[in-house]
Amino acid sequence: MNPIRLAGLTCLAAAIVLLVLDLAQGLLGLRWDSMSLAHIWSMINPGSLIGVQNFVQENVSSLLWNGILLPFLSLPVWLTLLILALILIALGRQRE
Repeated sequence: MNPIRLAGLTCLAAAIVLLVLDLAQGLLGLRWDSMSLAHIWSMINPGSLIGVQNFVQENVSSLLWNGILLPFLSLPVWLTLLILALILIALGRQRE
């Protein structure tokens, strides 16, 4: 199997698991808001997230951070993984 397609299928499986977990927690009343990519990144390595933010705002553009990257990082992690999975699966499909 193509490794790019395999990575896409792995991301798809993770997205489905995270979506089910978010739905289950919402239905049980534990928590209704989905965890965002930024939240998970800040849990793993908060310094690198702040570093990327500072680098983009100071060296590239505040508009890029506020207008594109921050809304993307605010998406639920399952949706981010789903988008990545669809891109990888499309890139890894067999050409006939």
